[in-house]
Amino acid sequence: MKKAILFEVGTEELPASQIGNITKSLHESLSQKLNQNEFYFESKNVFSTPRRIAVIFHNIQDKTQEKELIKKGPKLSDSFASSGKPNNVGKGFAKSVNQRIEDLITIGSGADARLAFKTKIRPALLIEQAPSILESCLTQIQNARGMFWGSGILKFARPIRWITIVIDDKALDGQVFNLKISDCSRGHRILGKDQIVISSADRYPQLLEENKVIVDRALRKKIIIEQIQKIARNEKCRPLKAESLVEEVVDLVEWPKAMMGSFDKKFLSIPKEIIIATMQDHQRYFPVENTEGQLINKFIFIANNSSGNDDLIVKGNEKVLRPRLEDANFFYKEDSQTSIESRVSALKSTTYHNKLGSVYDKAIRVKKCAENFCADFGASEEIISETVVLSYNDLPSRTVNEFPSLQGKMSAHFAKLHSFQEKTVEAISTFYHPRFHDDHLPQSPEGLCAAYAEKLDTVAGIFTLGKKPTGDKDPFGLRRASGGIVRILIEGEINTSLSENITIALSNFETNLDQNQTRKLIMQFIFERFKSYLLEKNIDICIVKCIQKNPSDSIFDKFRQALALQEFLKLDDSNHIINGQKRIKNILKKNPYKENLHFNAELCFENAEKTLSENFYETQRVGEVYLENKKYLEYLCTLTKLTQSIEQFFLEVMVFDKDEETTRNRISLLCRINEHLCMLGDISELNG
Repeated sequence: MKKAILFEVGTEELPASQIGNITKSLHESLSQKLNQNEFYFESKNVFSTPRRIAVIFHNIQDKTQEKELIKKGPKLSDSFASSGKPNNVGKGFAKSVNQRIEDLITIGSGADARLAFKTKIRPALLIEQAPSILESCLTQIQNARGMFWGSGILKFARPIRWITIVIDDKALDGQVFNLKISDCSRGHRILGKDQIVISSADRYPQLLEENKVIVDRALRKKIIIEQIQKIARNEKCRPLKAESLVEEVVDLVEWPKAMMGSFDKKFLSIPKEIIIATMQDHQRYFPVENTEGQLINKFIFIANNSSGNDDLIVKGNEKVLRPRLEDANFFYKEDSQTSIESRVSALKSTTYHNKLGSVYDKAIRVKKCAENFCADFGASEEIISETVVLSYNDLPSRTVNEFPSLQGKMSAHFAKLHSFQEKTVEAISTFYHPRFHDDHLPQSPEGLCAAYAEKLDTVAGIFTLGKKPTGDKDPFGLRRASGGIVRILIEGEINTSLSENITIALSNFETNLDQNQTRKLIMQFIFERFKSYLLEKNIDICIVKCIQKNPSDSIFDKFRQALALQEFLKLDDSNHIINGQKRIKNILKKNPYKENLHFNAELCFENAEKTLSENFYETQRVGEVYLENKKYLEYLCTLTKLTQSIEQFFLEVMVFDKDEETTRNRISLLCRINEHLCMLGDISELNG
């Protein structure tokens, strides 16, 4: 019979940053265990709040199928004497299965006939297996910040306070980690009941909502967004975009209610980045701006309460925010009175890495790299020299110590405060960009150059320590840095030699590792990120494999080649030339000559090879011009003009002729054609 089963794990308030991973781990593990135990289900609903993780499986089998088990025994010839009486072998098998020998069955025939024992395995019941399945799943959840509590043996993010398992309308007996299973859940800490009987698994969301808990995370998020937008409309303002903050707040409340508070206008004299960080990072408030895009002295917050004491709740939140803003204002004023020179000097005593020196040492390395890269980026060396060192000068500031998210932004603000030129300030403001996957790039050549040098120095430095990321561990953020390098080169349209740039970056480090080998490892590491970037842009995997085999080490150039190949594959004629190249490649695998062969057109006496030779020389002449001008699609289109000549050649000409000189000449021609066809990579990798 198909039923519904509810699993609920009730806890102390879980950290918002961990709820998503814990929920995902639990419902995936439960799904896997149920299927492994043959309790198949049709669908499931997953729920989470700060105090609970729950899953309902719908139309689940409440018992497994009955099975027959046949245990094979010895052959009949080994089990019975010639007289037909059972011997010790036959008797021993019967004893091992606790049966009389006459009750055993025979399977097989002839010489392969043997004794066997057939028994039935009773169906497993979900009501009996569910507790152990849940216990097993909770054990498997890995959490680096887990804790033990009481006399329990389970390590979990927060203490587990109750376990609810209900099948349809029946509660289960038993325990999970010394916690008695019940059919009771708990409502909102303030607004709901402490004990809620779950009369039916399917009614779980409704019963919790009646007790001021919205267990559906997606619904909770929708409510929060709608409430924020409604308040903003009513107050004729708009909240700052903060998707990550919304995601966090959803996991901080069970019964959300958006409210608006305000603060003293005097704090608007502080740079808005500091005000925003104070509200978002410390208080999880939503700053708002007027219709003209100016920050105003109001904020929206999400309360986990709708008890009717709205005024009291608003005043409480305003009271908490004020000292935060006072502190921020104090830190900013202190920092504003500190000279740029003293902060830069302080970088010398700020450790970047105990084996890579101070932050000042890193700044000098990045500066040297950036100055070398200026020409490729079209950047001003003067502005670059200012930008790099000044970009780190906010690290000793009290403001960044209090608000780490402002790193880089405050450097730009301090530079502006000390009247540095606008281009320098702009470049400093985006020094760490892109900081995450969808972050915007620097807009100026100097900004791109400085950000690129910073990331390349980070990757090179850690690789010289032999600390390449392994598995999912990347403590120095090298994958993120490499992804930023790829984006800067492609989206910034920077055509530069990555290999040469890595060599320049490595020259700033003293290391016992082989520099050439380290350079190759870094190249491979960054090109892995490039491969991921191409796949994200829906470039076919066969194209990725193809361009990996061309010698260019310019990521932007390779990207343009990938786009050209993607367009080329849409042409009807592309498959024909790809197949033609595959035939040439297969022939050349049998090439017995290892030395470089010289092609002589005068040795062509078959019409088909003469035609192929003539067409190839013309195609090569035009194609090389296109390649020189980086017109890759045009080059690829010229290749299709060889299709008919190649097909005719293989129809009429035997490559391996009786005359060795003729054979060498024909192989030489095919080698040259193959080389020209594969200027962007081995096109046999494409789907021809």
